[in-house]
Amino acid sequence: MEQKCEALCDALAKRVVEKNFGEAHALFAPWLQQAMTPSDIEHLVSAVGAGSARTWTLDEGFLGVEDLGGPNQITKSNYRGWLCIQFNPGEGHDGGSFDLWLAAVETDGDYRVGLIEAAGAD
Repeated sequence: MEQKCEALCDALAKRVVEKNFGEAHALFAPWLQQAMTPSDIEHLVSAVGAGSARTWTLDEGFLGVEDLGGPNQITKSNYRGWLCIQFNPGEGHDGGSFDLWLAAVETDGDYRVGLIEAAGAD
């Protein structure tokens, strides 16, 4: 995984674990900031039963920009990858695992979240 993609995922994961959805929102691309509020992010995470996430790992998917079906602001020139943050409650803690999938995009030299989806972990 590209270092800037890893840094973006770690920053988002840290904010989700801290339940700091305002700062998580700041990591979104401008069009996603307009489409989602910090409360929307909280609801997205809560909908997959993610209240007790404490740890995470990172992974990559294989979707190309043409496979995303997301906003038309995500283009071949700014798309940096389909990434997965796998959250877990941590050893000795109750709670479920879940995944956040995101399209990393580069805007004005910064890597941002251009599209985000939540899913219960398999």
